[in-house]
Amino acid sequence: MWQIHRGKFDADEPAYHVLTHLIGPGDVVVDVGANVGRYTIQMARLVGPSGHVIAIEPVPETAEVLLANVRSADLHQVTIVQAAVSDRIAVAQLRIPIQDTGFAAHYFAHLVDVEDQPSHEVIPVLCCTVDSLVGKLPVKLVKIDVEKHEDRALHGMSRTLSDTRPFVVIEPSERNTYELFKAFDYDGRCLAGSQDWLFWPREQSSLASEALARLGIGS
Repeated sequence: MWQIHRGKFDADEPAYHVLTHLIGPGDVVVDVGANVGRYTIQMARLVGPSGHVIAIEPVPETAEVLLANVRSADLHQVTIVQAAVSDRIAVAQLRIPIQDTGFAAHYFAHLVDVEDQPSHEVIPVLCCTVDSLVGKLPVKLVKIDVEKHEDRALHGMSRTLSDTRPFVVIEPSERNTYELFKAFDYDGRCLAGSQDWLFWPREQSSLASEALARLGIGS
């Protein structure tokens, strides 16, 4: 929390810095896989008190730290949802890998459809869709970090992609992800120096190009 108070709770990643050029006061944004809140807090500061951040984190221990960090930063425009994001509303199994040290690797937690192996911890979690959480809110940007569950997360936000046309920051790990965006008339670009991509609706190409240019990335 000392990093938050000293204004150093940031990340040296292109995906983090591109936020500055895409969202602003009054915007509604969604942080899927919020972890301890590094992106959530930056988003909240950018959208200001008149904006709204929906931060979604499934791992109970991590969600507790996220809540503490948001409270410490005194950001009342953040709503925290302890759940996993997928293509349906249900109860699912979340697998948390166990490191060689014996500690749980919460950062690499992911949803599974099969029985667990002894080298993992599995807990039941609530699954929801982005569409079900945001309703008709005018979402400006969605950041997604869901550990190889991207396609299901995108299927669960099809209405949002069609209706409100947000920018999407995501690390694709499934080949079909690119085709899904293309079906919604989105273009995309890898953010140089990382595995993250920025996808944007084609009608927002000018703003996307300007944001990428400010990061030194051609569109």
